[in-house]
This record gives sequence, structure tokens and C-alpha cells, in this order.
Amino acid sequence: MLRYDVLTCKNGRWTADGILDTRNAAVEHAQALANRNYLISAVRVMALEDDTKGFKEQIVYNRIVAKVTCAGSTPPTVEGRRQTIGKPTAKRKTSSGMRARIVVIMLVIACAAVVGYVLAPQKPWVFDTPDARKPHLLRNPFTGEYS
Repeated sequence: MLRYDVLTCKNGRWTADGILDTRNAAVEHAQALANRNYLISAVRVMALEDDTKGFKEQIVYNRIVAKVTCAGSTPPTVEGRRQTIGKPTAKRKTSSGMRARIVVIMLVIACAAVVGYVLAPQKPWVFDTPDARKPHLLRNPFTGEYS
């Protein structure tokens, strides 16, 4: 998978400012940063590609705005040359069997909750008790009279 990292040099350190999918969008973003922000001394766009042996990177855009040295100001790769800098991280794959187990466990928990609710002893509603059906006086809260 190919992606474009926008790197900026601020206070002598390179920091990642954005990761974009297209080259044009990354270069436009880098140019806008260089033109707008006075704290940035350099901007760089690097194309990173995952490979089976590692990452391959290539500098796509490099602009020095101010004469300030950045840590590692010499690019990690020479212009136009690709270099393997590390192995890609292993992606965790969940098998369909693991997903099926998770779904079954969730269904069992949901069924247990429903059965527990149905089998729980139910208290009668206050208005269904025999005492509530007997005639009784009601107090008017506004006047205080009983009727």
C-alpha cells in the first residue's frame, strides 16, 4: 500500500504533519504549510510503500524555507533511490472460526440475560394490589380538602 507522509521541521526536529493517499494532495498540503506557517523551516513529502521485506521510501517533495539545521537534515534516502528501513508490522488476522466463536458467545450472553429477566420474581404493580381497589379519600393538593 502506497501512502505519502508530510514531514515538517520545527525547532530543529522533524515531525509528521499528515498522512495522505495521493501524491498531489500531499504536495499541495506541504506547499500550503510552507507558505502559511513561519515556524516551519523545512517541509518534506515522502512516499512510503509496504513491501514483504520492509518499507520502501522515496522523497517526493523537499523544500527548505529557512536556514535552520534539522536533526537528520540529510534525507534518510538519496533522491530517487529507495531503501529498506525496516520490516512491516505483522497484521493480526482473525480467522472466521474466531469470529464465529465471538458471535456464539455474544448470543449465549444475550439469551442468558433474557432468561434471567423472565425468570426473576416480579413484584405486583402498586395499583393492582387489593388495598388500592378499596375506596379511599383523596387529598386535593391545591385546597387541602379530602373528597
